[in-house]
Amino acid sequence: MRGSARGPPRAHDLTHQGFFCRKHRNGTDPAVARKYGGTLLCWQYAASVHVYQLSEEGAADDDEGEDGVPSYREWILPCRDFDGLWESLYYDIGIKDRLLRYASSALLFSEAGVDSNLVAWNRVVLLHGPPGTGKTSLCKSLAQKLTIRLGHRHLGGGSH
Repeated sequence: MRGSARGPPRAHDLTHQGFFCRKHRNGTDPAVARKYGGTLLCWQYAASVHVYQLSEEGAADDDEGEDGVPSYREWILPCRDFDGLWESLYYDIGIKDRLLRYASSALLFSEAGVDSNLVAWNRVVLLHGPPGTGKTSLCKSLAQKLTIRLGHRHLGGGSH
């Protein structure tokens, strides 16, 4: 990987090494911001770059399920199976960003040891709807997104 004498590695160099970079503006993808707000000016943009490497391993299945159907599947995140899933999901305006902000805040509260008797917040998110509406995909993509954004805070997280 390039670095040191020539400066930090560029996104192009990292991509060829199997690493990926994502940029966002306060939880919103720059392409979305441009779509609704025109061209972004430098003082309107707070860049945040996340460098991560996607796991090539597939899902690990539980062997103890009934009738040969696994009771759960486990992935090492971030994984190639979920790459681009977040961007491919379309819901009512703001649902994905609100859910991401809520989950990020809940994780940060937990990490900081916030006393739930002093600061009350609902720790349950209920997703409901008929089969095939994207509930599982939303959960998978949210887990991937949180791993990429907050993985550097946790041992074995998604940032390298």
